Amino acid sequence: MKKLLGIIILGLLLSSCAINEAQLYFAIDKSDKTIGMPAANVDLAGDIKNMFRNNGWKVLIVETGSVKTKGKTGKNTELQTVAESNARYLLYLDQDHWDYCFPSLTNKLIKYDITIVDNKSGEQVFFAKGNDCRTKINEILNTEFAAFW
Repeated sequence: MKKLLGIIILGLLLSSCAINEAQLYFAIDKSDKTIGMPAANVDLAGDIKNMFRNNGWKVLIVETGSVKTKGKTGKNTELQTVAESNARYLLYLDQDHWDYCFPSLTNKLIKYDITIVDNKSGEQVFFAKGNDCRTKINEILNTEFAAFW
């Protein structure tokens, strides 16, 4: 009985450590539903790509696009090379798997930091950060991304 009570208390303590925070800074332009994301599909990266695809977004790999050189040549050459993306929005993701969620050994405990930037203006339009079980993070992000749907 003491072991069971100890396991329950430990579980409550561990679950209370979960922290999630998100903020939408600007309205989303839904007329251009293209978003650039990292090429990886590990954990949240693949989950987030699926969320956007399932809600009508075209997901592009961040490294796609073109490189343009603008300016003038001559006595005083002034050239500027700029990498351009085909996506209206860019998603940056940092995630670290650091444990497993009890009782499942397949549900990872992940610390994450997400930033979405409007590629047209360069402004950060959304951020989310936290740590929780992967399944719980997916539920939270699906709700927090509602402004994009």
